[in-house]
Amino acid sequence: MNKYLKTGGVLLICACAVGILWTSSHHKKDVLNGTQKADIAQATSFPKTYEKQVSDTFIIQADVIVPENFDPSSLHKATAQIHKIDQEAWKKRFLESGTEYQENEYDESSREYKVIKGEFYDKADGWQLAVSEQCGTLSTAKMDKLINCLTWDSPVSVCYNRDAYPTQGDLSFAKRDDAYQKITEELESLGIPMEKVEIERCYSLPYQTLSEQEQIAFENEAVDADERKIDWSSEDDAYYYYIWQTEQELPVYPCGYVEHIDPENIKGGVECCYSKDGIDFLDVSYWMDFKQEEETLSLLSFEDIIKTVEEKYGDVINDRMMTLNTCRLFEAPIPQAEGSYEVVPVWICKIQDGDMSNPIYLPVNAVTGQEVEELEYE
Repeated sequence: MNKYLKTGGVLLICACAVGILWTSSHHKKDVLNGTQKADIAQATSFPKTYEKQVSDTFIIQADVIVPENFDPSSLHKATAQIHKIDQEAWKKRFLESGTEYQENEYDESSREYKVIKGEFYDKADGWQLAVSEQCGTLSTAKMDKLINCLTWDSPVSVCYNRDAYPTQGDLSFAKRDDAYQKITEELESLGIPMEKVEIERCYSLPYQTLSEQEQIAFENEAVDADERKIDWSSEDDAYYYYIWQTEQELPVYPCGYVEHIDPENIKGGVECCYSKDGIDFLDVSYWMDFKQEEETLSLLSFEDIIKTVEEKYGDVINDRMMTLNTCRLFEAPIPQAEGSYEVVPVWICKIQDGDMSNPIYLPVNAVTGQEVEELEYE
């Protein structure tokens, strides 16, 4: 989640159901090794984990993440366009009549990395609204304090605390399923289609944990004394949702580049913080409208995907051990003509390079087995 820049007019916003695909009845091994027979490699099914010693400095100990309800035999070619945000609907919903706002225009980078104009409104208490044709963000005054308790961007930070917040269980003000239903209704009223989505993750934010984490941030000089809330109560309990689109049962890759995603640093789609007061924070970034075509696609075996990874890193001379530890299958929108996207099934392979803080991400086309350079930052 991004921390906001509250600079009088510019708000910079970038913008887990983990399942396993069914495996054919005659190949039910959880772990494959690199020497199994070719008939398994040709099957349109995927292992739960994959292990192989590639070289003295590169090993594979990977979790293979594919939704259990995904049927590769019915995967169709698809295209997409970015859903156009109804800016007037956002202003009508969130701007209160008779309230004085500071109003400005701001420049925002589009999904195609071109500059587009947005409208920005804020109040002295920290309330902010920013909306463009591709992104919309609301942050209430309440969120201005709560954000100090969520150090989620950098796993190597001494204040990193994503794991301090539970992903199960309900808070007293509402069940998490009921809160999600309210969020869905709000988004649909803003013109955001919610038919094909999944909750990538939902965190409970109990006030006791918020208070503890604010104190830790203060002790580590990450929060100034005048930024603290201090008097936390059950009135501050909230849920924080990450909601992703799905296309043909696969999660839609939510970022522009693979360097921008990590299982511990989720981005993209919809982010929403919801409490008894309703929406405290809402960010909708680069929502897509999809169109399926008649042509079907055939996915390569997982062994063929691993060959691409081996060719890239198997012979790297390195004094550190590189470990491929996660491979997750997405549908990834790849830019074509301006405003138009080809939707490609892509394996995002995460490689830990020794004790380096930032992992390596390799995107591999699930149909061709080729590296997807469009998803890599150059």
